[in-house]
Amino acid sequence: VYQALFMCALWKEWDMRQWLSARQFFVMIYTLSKEKSAEQLHAFVLQIIVHNLSVFGNDDGTVLYDNTEKELCSAFDKFMLIPCLNYLALSKWVTQQKEFVCFSKMLQNINFKADKLRTIDEKIFEEVVTFDLCLRTTESHPNISIESYLVTLLQCCPQHTELTVQLLLNNTNKGIENQGLTRVLQLMWAKGEEDKKANIMKSLTSNILQLLLEDKKNRVYWIELLANSSMISNDKLFSKLLRDSLKNWLDGTEEKNDTSENVSFHSKVIELLSSDTFAKAKLYHQCLIESVHERDQLLLNNKKWTSEEIGKVNWELWQKILDQINNIPEVEVLDKKNVETASKNLCSSLEYCFECRSWFKQKNPMQSPLFKFFNQVLTQLIKKDNLLPIHVYEDLMQKWKDIEDIFSYCSMGSKPSLQNLEKIVNECRQFFELLRMFERIRSDYLFEHDLSDRLKELGQQNKSLRKQRFLKVKEDYKNELQLLKSYEQKMNIILERSQSVMFNEIWEKYNKQYESTKDQTPLFIFNKDFQNGSPKYQDLWWMFTKYSNGIEKCLINEMEYLFPEYDNKQRQEIANN
Repeated sequence: VYQALFMCALWKEWDMRQWLSARQFFVMIYTLSKEKSAEQLHAFVLQIIVHNLSVFGNDDGTVLYDNTEKELCSAFDKFMLIPCLNYLALSKWVTQQKEFVCFSKMLQNINFKADKLRTIDEKIFEEVVTFDLCLRTTESHPNISIESYLVTLLQCCPQHTELTVQLLLNNTNKGIENQGLTRVLQLMWAKGEEDKKANIMKSLTSNILQLLLEDKKNRVYWIELLANSSMISNDKLFSKLLRDSLKNWLDGTEEKNDTSENVSFHSKVIELLSSDTFAKAKLYHQCLIESVHERDQLLLNNKKWTSEEIGKVNWELWQKILDQINNIPEVEVLDKKNVETASKNLCSSLEYCFECRSWFKQKNPMQSPLFKFFNQVLTQLIKKDNLLPIHVYEDLMQKWKDIEDIFSYCSMGSKPSLQNLEKIVNECRQFFELLRMFERIRSDYLFEHDLSDRLKELGQQNKSLRKQRFLKVKEDYKNELQLLKSYEQKMNIILERSQSVMFNEIWEKYNKQYESTKDQTPLFIFNKDFQNGSPKYQDLWWMFTKYSNGIEKCLINEMEYLFPEYDNKQRQEIANN
């Protein structure tokens, strides 16, 4: 840059009528701006710069010449010089020079339409726009607004819209009223624009809005537009374009490119509900409500809600869409006539509460009605326990920790006691554990002569019991259940030894031996096959005579199954004897 200044100084001194081109001049000013403000430049440097300005315009400001060949420069060359002028305008001395005044007039007349077929270097375009935006401060305003020329440039070259939008959003942290993109939109929708440009404005605005929707950071500005649309224009067409962009985004029908975020409807609504700015966009609330109404994706029990999301929701706005997502079901009263349907509905109601777990955990407008609903379900389960089928208790067993979890969030004054319900649930759990054990023993170790008719009946009805009332089944088979309970320990022992080949052979021996015994009590075999739960020594002697060649090896291999209650030393003594 200093070499360029030196050459300019020589040209000026020797009156060689040579100047820097627009591109060279931009590079020089852009480089100087990184080091010093215009006010800090040396007077000699400013004089050289002002001298070079004389080539960039004539008196009427309509022609721009480039170096010694006097060629007409392109509109983009003029556009490139806008940030140069805005930079130099920060120097009071420069603004008082006639060359600067002519330069300023010349830049008021840029015709991109005449250069429509020319190619614009996007890298240079980015440097020009970034340079100009970096000059902005809250205290000063640009001498020439680059935004007004961006509007005409985009009308002629819409392919640069995406880059322009990104540059305008990336290079400002100010409020929407001071945003470069806001100024561009305001100029586009300013009154007095010709009707023939309406289609161009519509297409360009739709494109800009679509670009804003592609990531969450840009959507912050888009939401600002929804809330402050009148700042841009009160034109009905502009409002319609904003409404269409909101509806299409919620519907998922907006155009997408490869870099667009894939956002679920649930997340989109949460993003809007979490925005204090969108709460002010009252003109567009109805559009959101209608979109929520058209779907069943945003319900209390959609399993997507998180505590963080619920905490961020703007509850004033939430009230407007609450009726659309409040799907708390009615609690059906259980009686003898509707046991089957009502019991299923009670299970479904509990599942609904589990799906709404996040809504129970923190204070929100839905917490109270959900507590009320949950308490009504529990009350039915507690008061109508004598009517509940076994399958309901199965559900309660599987979800008991979930019930306790939600129950813990209810206020003490409003929740019923779980003690009685928990007692019956535990009884039902023991009931099923006993039946499952009996079913395994019955299928692998017992014959028909081992069972009473009532035990056979209980075993045969095992699968159909789920639809019967638990307390009634418990009473009907009271004696059989007591009998099974008395043999529970021995049944456990059998299952523990089920992997032992020797044990299974001993069991089969006794079963055949007592098969012909008359008037034997049910499960008679349990009292004959064991001494304190382990095989008798005479049984092992019988195994020895049967497997005389390999009894010791067989015993050693199966000791852990045959005598699980003994330690290794005791097992070895048995094998040695």
